[in-house]
Amino acid sequence: SFTLIKHALVYMVISSIGPWALGAIMSALGNQSVWYKLAIYFYLHFQYNAWFILAIIGMVFYVLENNRYKISTQHFSKFLKLFHAGVILTFLLSCLWASSHWSLYVLSNLGSVLLGLSFIVLWTSIQKPFKVFYQNLKPHHKFMIGFIGFVFIGKYLLQSLSGLPYFAEIASSNLDVVIGYLHWFFLGVVSLFLLFWASYYQWIKLSTLSLTLYLVAFISTEFLIFYRGGIVAFRWPFLSHLNVYLTLGSLCFVLAVVLALYETLKAKPKNL
Repeated sequence: SFTLIKHALVYMVISSIGPWALGAIMSALGNQSVWYKLAIYFYLHFQYNAWFILAIIGMVFYVLENNRYKISTQHFSKFLKLFHAGVILTFLLSCLWASSHWSLYVLSNLGSVLLGLSFIVLWTSIQKPFKVFYQNLKPHHKFMIGFIGFVFIGKYLLQSLSGLPYFAEIASSNLDVVIGYLHWFFLGVVSLFLLFWASYYQWIKLSTLSLTLYLVAFISTEFLIFYRGGIVAFRWPFLSHLNVYLTLGSLCFVLAVVLALYETLKAKPKNL
């Protein structure tokens, strides 16, 4: 777990090169430069596809290790090598809008394959202990883990599809698709996992109602964001008052957080 967290923090530092470079790029080339957008994508890529993912996996390993479950170190070593290679190569997916050279498609898709293999190897290393751990969870925690797994697989598939010319063009020319993808992962995996983590250790009180409100907010806003992108990309029928519905869906996030806060303060958990 500590190896994963250390690697995650390294990627967090690497990702900061993007924002640091923006000042120099704006001064020398302006914000219309290709390098300006590449610097932003560099930051987002190593945040969302490296630092966040390795940190979450490290936290999962921490729980398993604390429960004295044995993890295959041989498979773990293979996972790290495949993951690092895949993360570096899949950055090229963020460069396809700037160049359509065949080599970029080959290398970026190779990166997607390596990432997929790394996750398969990872699952092999923790499959048995994780299943035992999962069986001992409370029902709503089991649901959260299952939902997070589903969203994560969806994230990987969306990322992999962006390596195909047709989908690469849609992703590069449609801001709503990019925003929807980022929200899909951050709100459906990162934030939801942190809620699971805090609830598992009893730092917060997470009721069925507050969890339901959060999921309603996530599903509704994701649908509306992607639908707005589909209006432009696929000429779907225009949905009147879409932004109003998006606002209402977002308010459910606020209600979920406020309710969880109220329930936590009322319950006064021991570990808070």
